[in-house]
Amino acid sequence: MKNMNSKIILAGLLITALPLVTTLAGTENEAQVKSFKKSLSKVPAPEIAAKAATLVAKAKAENKTATAISAVQAAIQVNSATTIAVVGAIVRVAPATAPEVAAAAAIAAPKAAAAIAKTAAAAAPDYADKIVYAVCKELPKAYSEVALAVSQAVPGASQKILAALVDAVPSLKLSIENASKSSTGSGETLVGSVLAKVAQAPPQAPPIVGPPFVPGSGVPGEVTRSQTTVVTSGPRNYSRP
Repeated sequence: MKNMNSKIILAGLLITALPLVTTLAGTENEAQVKSFKKSLSKVPAPEIAAKAATLVAKAKAENKTATAISAVQAAIQVNSATTIAVVGAIVRVAPATAPEVAAAAAIAAPKAAAAIAKTAAAAAPDYADKIVYAVCKELPKAYSEVALAVSQAVPGASQKILAALVDAVPSLKLSIENASKSSTGSGETLVGSVLAKVAQAPPQAPPIVGPPFVPGSGVPGEVTRSQTTVVTSGPRNYSRP
């Protein structure tokens, strides 16, 4: 499984280039969220997802991600029951926003994180690993459900999904690498096998840290009387133990 671990590490190096979803809790989109809530409140619940997707589709390319985040946040505030449908609709019209949209929705509805991630990945399979990273970075305790759900939607991204977990939750690195060495299969089967072994693995003990090094007194290289032992002359019995 050495080759598998190499691929996991390589994929991890690529995914760490992703910017963190630092705009989710910001205040810059508050005005836009308020405006979108007003628009979405005017349509029936079954049409909220389509309306939210339309708002995102109209946005300029450079504003697409911020608009998508505002749209999903507004839709959830208007009617939380539409969360999954809204995520799918937005990601289908703007696939590149999938990680941020999934993370924003998962933060607002953490109990539905796995379903949200799966829906986003199904709509934008090329972003499966990035979706896992974004959601698990915000909700690390949901890593197993999220990763398994996404692997069900995009079985071919299994190794990238595992790499995304390592980057999102660094404490899993050793467990995932060890579990990958003895895991077989592909797609959902591989991810499920690795996660099952990770769950069964004993917790990693924290490293033992000794007392700090305290250098001796005096000038380095200088020999003082207190550091020497005087050997007296006289007969010695070398036959004694």
